[in-house]
Amino acid sequence: IQRGVPQVWRRVSSQRGRTVVIDDHELVDLASVNYLGLDLDEEVMASISPMVQEWGVHPSWTRAVASPAPYEQLESMLADLTGTRDTLVFPSISLLHIGVLPLLAQQGSLVVEQTAHQSIQVAADAARATGVEVRRFDFEDLSTLDAALRAARSGPKVVALDGVYSMSGDLPPLGDIADLAEHHGAEVYVDDAHGIGVIGSDPTPDNPYGVGGGGVIKHLGLDPDRFIYVSGLSKSFSSMAAFITLRNERERRNLQRAGSIIFSGPVPVASLASAIKGLEINEQRGDQLRARLLEVTRHLARTVDAAGFERSSQTEFPIVNLVIGALSEVVGASKIMWDAGVLLTPSVFPAAPLNRGGLRMSLTASHTDEELSRADNALRRLASRTAASTNGSSRS
Repeated sequence: IQRGVPQVWRRVSSQRGRTVVIDDHELVDLASVNYLGLDLDEEVMASISPMVQEWGVHPSWTRAVASPAPYEQLESMLADLTGTRDTLVFPSISLLHIGVLPLLAQQGSLVVEQTAHQSIQVAADAARATGVEVRRFDFEDLSTLDAALRAARSGPKVVALDGVYSMSGDLPPLGDIADLAEHHGAEVYVDDAHGIGVIGSDPTPDNPYGVGGGGVIKHLGLDPDRFIYVSGLSKSFSSMAAFITLRNERERRNLQRAGSIIFSGPVPVASLASAIKGLEINEQRGDQLRARLLEVTRHLARTVDAAGFERSSQTEFPIVNLVIGALSEVVGASKIMWDAGVLLTPSVFPAAPLNRGGLRMSLTASHTDEELSRADNALRRLASRTAASTNGSSRS
């Protein structure tokens, strides 16, 4: 795929809003994951310099020795957003998984959803190396979870999965999973990297994202104390940091022992500043941004449907994934979209089923009508070329 797909490992020479230039080729950016468009927000960018003036560019202590005050501010704001008692911030969600999952599972069992994000799979491998038993299940068939938990060894049991699946926007049945886990004495660990900042409380047909952006647990109306909730801040809040929710002081003391928080580099000051400002903006006008995000997502989904393509999911989450087929077909479709001026993410095995690869397009609240129009034209060109190829094959 690296040799055949033009979108792979390319150098962006400049960016103007949601348009990028790669090798003098201008493309509408439907590949970045900046759901609220805060990466280029003037208020967010202006917030960075004052904090850098106060704290320098890099708080170079380990948090075990000295933890700058902005961490505590960020953790408090994240607790307010998620409706939880407290949170603990890590440098990244991958480091969080690697440090925390072995601690939670100890010498017991980690039951991982088979299509959970690769960062969870890597952390599961790390946990196995410490003596943790690792099993798999399929969230679309909860009998597989029941079987895995029944077969799990004695000791702590942790079920790990995504809150929103990144290739489709699908949500797993977290309430049913929590019920089953509790029956077997297991904890449920949810990675909501894509849900935070997009979905929130009280969804309706007219407003399927709900309000507040507090994440998938709030979206489903579930009790946060039933879950170990984890998320990153890169998708909606355009910042390098991640966090885990805490239900009591004992959990904080336990999880602060994770090697990936004690021995990793700290979160850069610029990222602490942009995360804090992003959360302030979410409080002030986040629902406005989400309304625009829903508008652009529905627009692109209508274009895809009208062009005759299958979408991998009918959710209105701002990931629109066209099902194309085998790898060779995905490569060809990727080239057509590249030539038509669209940057997107090919979804191929193992991120997608072997013969159901596709083209993933992610939306932001800052996409303009003109950029959407260019994307529409590219999709119509792809549909026309695909139809012509199919007709040619049938005649031969």
